[in-house]
Amino acid sequence: MPIPIVLVANNDKADQYILTLLLAKFGYDVQMVSSEDDALAFLATNTYAAILMDSTLPSIDRFQFTERVRLIELDSGRR
Repeated sequence: MPIPIVLVANNDKADQYILTLLLAKFGYDVQMVSSEDDALAFLATNTYAAILMDSTLPSIDRFQFTERVRLIELDSGRR
């Protein structure tokens, strides 16, 4: 059975380190990105068990990001 992957969008290095350790402890692999644009690009071509996002990413608010994620899901047929 493949290891579930969590997409983490966070631009703080300390948070990235802690989240990677914590998620690994619970059996998840982590795909770490530092920007919303990178997260959306990865979502377009990959499937994740969950998405964790820093609520203060610089170029888009969390509601706009969620709306774009839902549009990608509609286009790809994945949820």
